[in-house]
Amino acid sequence: MRNNQRWTRSLGGLVLIFVMIVAVNLMGAYFYTRADFTEEGLYTLSQGSRKIVAELREPVRLQFFQSKTTEMVSPRVVNYARRVVELLEEYVQASDGFVDLDIVRLEPDSDEEEWASKYGLQAVPLPTGDSFYFGMVATQLDREAVIPFFDPSREEFLEYDIDQALYKLMQEEKPRVGILSSLPVLGSGLPPEIAAMQGRGKTESWALVDQLKETYQVENVDAVAKNLPKDLDLLLVIHPKKLEDSMLYAIDQYVLGGGKLVVLVDPSCRADNSSPGGLRQGRLPDRSSDLPKLFKAWGVKMEPKIVSDIDGALMVNTQQGRLNYPLWIQVGKKGVSQDELVTHGLENLNFIEAGHFVAEASEEGKKGVEITPLVRSSTNATTVDLYRAMLGDPLTLAREHKSDGKQLDLAIRISGQLKTAFPEGRPQEKEEDSAPEKGPEAKPEEGLRESKGEVTVILFADVDWLTDDFSIQTSNFFGRRVLQPLNDNLSLLMNVTEVMTGSQALISVRSRGKSARPFDRVIELKKQAQKKWQKQEQELTAKLQELQRKLSDLQQKKKGMSKLYMSPEQQKEIRRFREEQRLTKRKRREVRSHLRREIEALGNRLAVANLFGMPFLIAMAGLIFAWYKRKKLRS
Repeated sequence: MRNNQRWTRSLGGLVLIFVMIVAVNLMGAYFYTRADFTEEGLYTLSQGSRKIVAELREPVRLQFFQSKTTEMVSPRVVNYARRVVELLEEYVQASDGFVDLDIVRLEPDSDEEEWASKYGLQAVPLPTGDSFYFGMVATQLDREAVIPFFDPSREEFLEYDIDQALYKLMQEEKPRVGILSSLPVLGSGLPPEIAAMQGRGKTESWALVDQLKETYQVENVDAVAKNLPKDLDLLLVIHPKKLEDSMLYAIDQYVLGGGKLVVLVDPSCRADNSSPGGLRQGRLPDRSSDLPKLFKAWGVKMEPKIVSDIDGALMVNTQQGRLNYPLWIQVGKKGVSQDELVTHGLENLNFIEAGHFVAEASEEGKKGVEITPLVRSSTNATTVDLYRAMLGDPLTLAREHKSDGKQLDLAIRISGQLKTAFPEGRPQEKEEDSAPEKGPEAKPEEGLRESKGEVTVILFADVDWLTDDFSIQTSNFFGRRVLQPLNDNLSLLMNVTEVMTGSQALISVRSRGKSARPFDRVIELKKQAQKKWQKQEQELTAKLQELQRKLSDLQQKKKGMSKLYMSPEQQKEIRRFREEQRLTKRKRREVRSHLRREIEALGNRLAVANLFGMPFLIAMAGLIFAWYKRKKLRS
């Protein structure tokens, strides 16, 4: 009887455990929470992403396409695919049912693979002859947005790319981009011969306009107007010269109201042929542009000098031949912020006689405002005034260059709570001589005194970088204008336009870091060993140079036929050098061996910690719980 009772109790206990497991799983399916312990919140949506998802008014279907064939694919891509799926599932969880995710695993030569090709996903050829797909299609009603391929090198911007796709679905028409400029950016509209007589330059629009028109509605903004067109998604101000206060006020209110603004100013714009002057007239032509009233309200200032950078000097043709011209700057990857969406991946930008920005705000004015450098010179840079830049030749400017040891900001982003440049309201209009008499003076219209929320403005201290002469090479192919980029200049403009025409929530999505984190300790060990090895290598080189000098001195002292053979002194020096060389090589091997041992020891410690750490913690928790339970029973 007792055996039957024990068996019944044991069976009942197993059934109870089974029921508890099922109950826990069911509860976990409906009531659960997750914690993201990564340093940069890699698996948690940012506030900008949550806001975009919350603004969805129609259901969105996300189709994630990945080929099943992964034998010839890098493990990095395979691991990254799991990261992408996990993040997409976060969107589904945050959407309150508005986002649905379909994971499509593609077989070679299947209908699904054909659909992936029709959607425009990028097919990466494999050595086996098959194609590897790794992209996403987002659809809403009759609109679709495609991410052709999830590039692991853009992992920091994975969340932004998904947000960008969702935001495109929410737009029913092309974003509107207004261009306000004193230059004929959209073309002069004149016959070529008349334009040449008036010094207007080319009659067709700049290449940047052709690029923008493929994706955006581009319209001209009259610089002498008193108001801006309504419903602009982006205002692009290029070389603004002597704008009236009425237009400055319109720009000011546009920004404070949440409008997106990109400004290009220049201390000396080569594309500006509107001002007379020159060396023969005894004065410099006025080719500068600036917005000092607005810039001051935003806490920055453009220095009216030209940046000279020896490290980035471009090669130019002069009367003295091909020389490095320090006022024409090539900015490489080190000078471009790789952490910013608009500049990520760019590594070849050319700036022509550019100015630079400096912060100019009180401590009170800095509150709530962030100034972020986007493009910077090298540390081997300085500034020269306009007269010296005009009169000096490249060789003289390079020879007299004296670095200030600081990086200068050629392009910046201003974001935060901005204040108005017109605290007294709309400026009074100028009275015309023929105007009729007015009654009592009207009070100025009161506008916004500060931005409603966080706003974003991007500033460039150069205009010429965007002109055709310094950004593209044009050719004619059967009467069609073909553009060949010379650098990343136009790519930078398109990046800026794409990011700025998005919502403020989209702009707020910053880079998030990578899921594959490096072993900082291992990297530091390698750096230390490398420095030590480099030091010994330099010492060895110095010894070699010293020996060569001594051998040369001994050779000069010899006369006649004695120059054909080595003296005992020379043979002794050579034997000493070879011995020192042998000892130095042995020391270098010891350094490398020590480095390997340290890395292996570190790896072994990590392996032991991973293998025994968690079981040890669980065992300790079990022992503590057992001790606590026994103590409670005794009491």
